[in-house]
Amino acid sequence: ITRTMETLKSGVAPALVTNIEVLDIVSRKLNHRAEENSDEPDNNRRQRRGMQSQLRHRDWIEERMYEYLKSTPCANVDIAQMPSLVSDLRGKRKAKNSASSVHRKVTNGDEGGDDHAVGEGVGNGKANTAAEGAASAENGGCGAGFGLTDAETLQILNMMPRESVEIHLLIEDLPSRLSEERQEELLGVIAKYAETEGQGETDGVNGMDNESMENEAADGIGAEEYAANGHGNGEEDYEMTNGAHHSKNTEKDKNP
Repeated sequence: ITRTMETLKSGVAPALVTNIEVLDIVSRKLNHRAEENSDEPDNNRRQRRGMQSQLRHRDWIEERMYEYLKSTPCANVDIAQMPSLVSDLRGKRKAKNSASSVHRKVTNGDEGGDDHAVGEGVGNGKANTAAEGAASAENGGCGAGFGLTDAETLQILNMMPRESVEIHLLIEDLPSRLSEERQEELLGVIAKYAETEGQGETDGVNGMDNESMENEAADGIGAEEYAANGHGNGEEDYEMTNGAHHSKNTEKDKNP
């Protein structure tokens, strides 16, 4: 039996779905499934376990997908803020026409159907060329967004770039469309919506580096100068700090 895929001739492309929306859908499904498994009586749970064994591949794929998406930059973006981010990227007038509210019905198989509001769609299927994006950026100015296309907006939402080299890879013909100042402004807009993780760890590492630098600097100055610079309380702290360094140097001399 030979089967061929139906050719779509309507010219209307489906709405683009971001990783943020996919993560929201999958997390809802997993939470719903976990709640049902915990609330059901033992008899119903045995029956459902038999049904789930037939869908174990689907469950495995959804769990791996969830774990992967949680490790990507999109996991730090609040889906409720996505329409506002799309407006900032595309331009207020563009976003009003192209970003429409999308309600997708997710059929959960054994869980039944649930209606989920999945935020704002990135596009309605109409292609937005680079020329149109450049014209929008020029005419709209700073307050009208950056005139990105649907595909570019999708990539920005998925990758949440933080460096200039990243947006050069994601946005076509970037130098001719956005000046360096506008590129920095774009990175600033993206950073505003991206929640930073590991800030405490970074601060801790920086604190250790600063302490190490202070100790190394103290090794070559006198006690009075060390105290005058705001480090320690004079002779006592200086001797403790300097003594620790001299003991390390002595050990290195013994064990070259």
